[in-house]
Amino acid sequence: MDINLNFLKKIEIVSATAHHFKGFEDDVSIEFSRFTEIFGDNSRGKSSVADLIAFVFNGTNSFGEKVDFLNQGKYFGWASIKFIGADNIVREIKRELSRDKNNGKTTTTIRIDHKTISTAAFNREINSDLFLSMLNPKYFQSLSPAKAKNVLFGLVNIKRDKVEELMDEDSKEAIKSSVFTIYDLDSKRSKISKEIKILEKTGSELRAKLKYLKDLTVPEEIVFDEDDFCNTIKSLAYDNSKTNIDKLLELLKERDDALRNNMKREVYLKEQISSEADKELFSMEIEKINNEVAKLKKEYSALDLFKSKHLQLVVDSISSLLDKVSIQLSEKGTDGKEKEVFNILYNGKNTNICSCSEQIKTGLEVYSMLSELSRLQYPLIIDNAEAITTLDNMVKDFTQVITMTVMKGRDLCFAKGDVLVDVKTRKTMPRMEESEMSVNRILGDLF
Repeated sequence: MDINLNFLKKIEIVSATAHHFKGFEDDVSIEFSRFTEIFGDNSRGKSSVADLIAFVFNGTNSFGEKVDFLNQGKYFGWASIKFIGADNIVREIKRELSRDKNNGKTTTTIRIDHKTISTAAFNREINSDLFLSMLNPKYFQSLSPAKAKNVLFGLVNIKRDKVEELMDEDSKEAIKSSVFTIYDLDSKRSKISKEIKILEKTGSELRAKLKYLKDLTVPEEIVFDEDDFCNTIKSLAYDNSKTNIDKLLELLKERDDALRNNMKREVYLKEQISSEADKELFSMEIEKINNEVAKLKKEYSALDLFKSKHLQLVVDSISSLLDKVSIQLSEKGTDGKEKEVFNILYNGKNTNICSCSEQIKTGLEVYSMLSELSRLQYPLIIDNAEAITTLDNMVKDFTQVITMTVMKGRDLCFAKGDVLVDVKTRKTMPRMEESEMSVNRILGDLF
């Protein structure tokens, strides 16, 4: 039986260790505090620390990608994290990696305090997109509109009646009997759209048949003079002049035309007998289809309106938790219609074109918003922390803040009190002054 994993609602990392883990040549051990500073030059493993944390709790790197975390040529490895959970007990979570020597496939085992836990049970407790969005705000900013909305919809619970209060009476009536959730609304709209196309095609075929029946004209019967035909044949016995031959050929054509016409007439007469009943049946069926199409189109439009109003309420709820950041979930396209987007703005500017410091400040607000809505306490990683001189006061309320700072010429190290600890050698060294570190970082070899 799976154990209760509610303690995972809080994760405050105490230490992290790894063996044969991608990005580290040797075994690694890092100590964490509530405010942890990690330093190192480019390509010295800072991103690997973020990936190690993401892997242990989510099985991916910090951007949600499933990669081979086992070092090349190795057949066994692991990453382990000790953390303080929601019950304030220190626990250890370990993910072990085993590579089959024959087929090269890698399997993963999750253990909590040495007890094996199923991946399914673990995943039920930790929402992948939400965890990564809080751990690495850049992940949240990279989400597709659909994924981002699923994260937010899961946090902002807007009741159906609250949305319908913003809708007109006709639209509310159109979805009165519709069963849907905000998560399957798009698939329901897609299903309705397919139903409309099928019905419209059927209606078009029935209208074509009805038109055929209405346009059906029974030809008049042609009476062929058999006596004249017989007399002409007899006359040829004693008068085979060209005149008689031409007359016979003409009569043969008339006889053939009459036969074809009268056979067609018989077929049309039979169709005419049943056509009146068919015309009435087709007309009724077409009317029924038209009514159903009209009803479905109203439902489709009403669901579209519901979605728009729901988004409006979600954005309003989120906005109250943000300051300089705003989240845009829809915008008008060139055709004037609303289309789904997912844009994060800082002071009205898309974060894609913001400076690194503005992107970090955006991440702080996003983390604060997600933490407030979810009531979850996860660590926050601030990458490229050298881009910002001071952190906002809001971080004092965060569960745990881990900064990653570029420091020229240094191997991977972490701050411990007044010294830095080299992750590889475990040697300690004095911390750089902030001004010295900035000069090294910005001006590099010019000094």
